[in-house]
Amino acid sequence: MNKVIERLTYKGRKKRLIADSIFIAAELFICVAAFCYIVKMGVLPDRYVVMLGVSLAAAVLISCLLNMFRYSHIPGKVLSVLVSALLIAVCFYGHHAMKMLENISTENYDVDTYILVVKKDSGINEAADLKGKNVGVVKSMNNAEAVNKALEELETRGKVTFSVNEYEGMGQLVKALYNDSEDAILYNASFDSIIEEAIDTYADSVRVIESIEVRTLIEDKQENADKEPSTKPTEEPGTEPPKEEETRKENDDLSNPEYVYDPSRDPNTPGGGGYIGGDNTVDNASKGPITDRCFNILISGIDAYGSLAGRSRSDVNILVTVNPKTKQIVLTNTPRDYYVPIPGVTYGDWRDKLTHAGNYGVWTSVATIENIYGVSIDYYARINFTSFVNIVNALGSFEVYSDYEFSSGGYNFVQGYNTITSGTQALYFARERYAFAAGDHQRGRNQMALIEAMINKCISPAVLPNFLNLVNTLSDCVQTNMTMDEITSMVKMQLNDGAKWTITRQSVGGSGGTRECFSMQGWDLSVVLPDQDSINAAKEVIWSVLR
Repeated sequence: MNKVIERLTYKGRKKRLIADSIFIAAELFICVAAFCYIVKMGVLPDRYVVMLGVSLAAAVLISCLLNMFRYSHIPGKVLSVLVSALLIAVCFYGHHAMKMLENISTENYDVDTYILVVKKDSGINEAADLKGKNVGVVKSMNNAEAVNKALEELETRGKVTFSVNEYEGMGQLVKALYNDSEDAILYNASFDSIIEEAIDTYADSVRVIESIEVRTLIEDKQENADKEPSTKPTEEPGTEPPKEEETRKENDDLSNPEYVYDPSRDPNTPGGGGYIGGDNTVDNASKGPITDRCFNILISGIDAYGSLAGRSRSDVNILVTVNPKTKQIVLTNTPRDYYVPIPGVTYGDWRDKLTHAGNYGVWTSVATIENIYGVSIDYYARINFTSFVNIVNALGSFEVYSDYEFSSGGYNFVQGYNTITSGTQALYFARERYAFAAGDHQRGRNQMALIEAMINKCISPAVLPNFLNLVNTLSDCVQTNMTMDEITSMVKMQLNDGAKWTITRQSVGGSGGTRECFSMQGWDLSVVLPDQDSINAAKEVIWSVLR
């Protein structure tokens, strides 16, 4: 009997030993694999990596010790399961977050809608009716490659051929339709907002008979270095901005030793310097680690809902100047109606509204802001109304300071700090301008206040509960040329030092007026005439951080 009991006890110990070994081996494998993967992600600073390694080693050792004894092996197995489950969850969500970050910085595309427009009483109702007709286009302003794709699609749909006539600007194109020089006109639908700004009856006097989506890559700066200029002067403008030599002198700002005059950046060189889509600056990777250098980001907010893909007016143009070493950030707002040269679009004395730069692509907005402040902009981040709402919802509540008490969209904002609890509330805070005597200028200040509040939330521990949801949202709501390595390097730096940042906000000013704009020649539009003294003062603040 004793031998039977002894044998059963031996078999029980053997089974328990095997089970314990399996649990320990599985835990050890998961710990090693998880540790290697977390290190590979490159987000954690070195000291946190060491702490993680020590903690995992301690967890495995404690599990081994507990499994050695008869009455503690069950708690040991429970510990092994909990540690393993936690690590698997961390790796799963970490992998998901990294994939989302990768999506943010992958190649971005504009998916633009080109529309074929006829007069309301026209007998043309579809592409097939274009046989032998005249179609007007503006290739220089609407991206020639995309226009050609749209024209080819029209011919394919209608199985017809038609004559194509080119015009310099949207004003001439619309006039050609109105005076029956053209049977139909084809252009990027984003220009509707510019046309309707000049002709309030336009939408009621025309019909859209065809819509064509054209997908084009948002090429980076270096990829566009050798492209030909997009515009050529054909007539004298009717405006009175500074002449070529005066503008060139302003751009050659010797007070900033880091800024060297580059003719390719001067909008008054032949053809505007060939800026459409990009410029000739070096790629960011060659400048060194992002945490060791100063850089500029343009936050471009386009006035559209729905998909982020596609060009539209850039109603928000905030330059973010960052110095990772001194932990300084300067937010510089430029009014949407600023009357300025648009590199690659305007030439000679022509000027246009800053917001219209977005219709030519995000890099054209970048080039315009570069030209105003005499700086190089390394990165862009483009959002629209829908993506802004989604980002705020994912970020969670935060406090934003309002200079004035006002109401907008059914929301009441007090003078002082306000709790933002939803993206819709934040959007009304950011878009309101009619409640203020300073109009668009105050709107720009409110937008910067929101960005500052959102930055403070992002760099605080309070963001951690919403981190995965935020990253997941950003992947669909932001277009940027910042790489995943650069994003994770900034996250790693902040985790490592936990430093507080000094954020300064500033706006440039000007006076209201009406002027003829290049994008809609022949009509006077409401503009803001730049105040050069305020621009120079803003430059000083920017360069004090960049130096």
